[in-house]
Order: sequence, then structure tokens, then C-alpha cells
Amino acid sequence: MGTIGVITYLIVVLFILCYIKLCIEKTKRLAYRTVLKGLFDSDEFMWVDEKVPFIIIFLNYDSSNYGEIDALISKGGEKFIIVLQAPEWLFTLKGQIWRQHTLIDAKKLGQSLNIEGIFSRSRRGKIQYFSKPYDFLEYHNSRLNFLSKLDKFFSKK
Repeated sequence: MGTIGVITYLIVVLFILCYIKLCIEKTKRLAYRTVLKGLFDSDEFMWVDEKVPFIIIFLNYDSSNYGEIDALISKGGEKFIIVLQAPEWLFTLKGQIWRQHTLIDAKKLGQSLNIEGIFSRSRRGKIQYFSKPYDFLEYHNSRLNFLSKLDKFFSKK
């Protein structure tokens, strides 16, 4: 096989891999859209307006980084919607600790949610899924902290 044959072969393989990646991304988007539609159709989410910006955190107690995410949620000042999959005693305890947040028991949604991540809806209506909740919350909290300091700086002048 000559040089042109090898290059042609590599280009074909590259196109096939790109097509597979696009199919996987499309399937993920469809799955996330289905989960969100199911959530907004459930009784627990009847009060949430789909057109208002929100952040929904799916959190599992069995997760390896539950403690770090818990600390970031407790430290943050913004209101979140938290879908928590945990034992009943922990859910009750977190309901008392996280009073500023809306806490929803994942068992009440009627489906097994194996999602751990964050759905965020912007003011423009774009919904994004973040698979690394710790990184998102760390960035989000530092961004809010920076904006509040910036606001204080300009309000002094």
C-alpha cells in the first residue's frame, strides 16, 4: 500500500470516528432532554418555570466526591435545585441544612436516576449539562465571589 493509500485509509477512519462521536453526542443530548422533560412533568417540579435560569444538581450519596460537592453547595450563596439520592435520614438532615436550596428526593421522581452532574439553564434559554459537578460548583462559586467583590469596588466610587 502506497502513501496515498495510507492517507486515504486514515481519512476514512477519521470520518468514521467523527461520525461515531456525533452519534454519541446526539444520543446524550436526547437522553438529557428526556430526563429534563420527565423532571418538569413530575409533581415535584410543578413550581419551576422552564423559562427562568436555574441550576439543577443531581447528587448521589454513594459518589466518591460527595463530601467536596456538599462543602461547595453549603458554601455557595446561590439557590440551587438539588436532586439528592441518599438514605432517608441524610435527606432529612440535608433538608434542614440546605434551607436556601430546593431539595428533592430522587426516589420520589419515580425513576432510577443514575445521573450525577449539573443541568444549567442560562438567561438566553440554553441548557447545558456538566458531568463534573465539583469543577462546575468551584468555578461558579469563585465567579460569584469575584462579581460581588467587583460590585463592592464600583459601588464605593
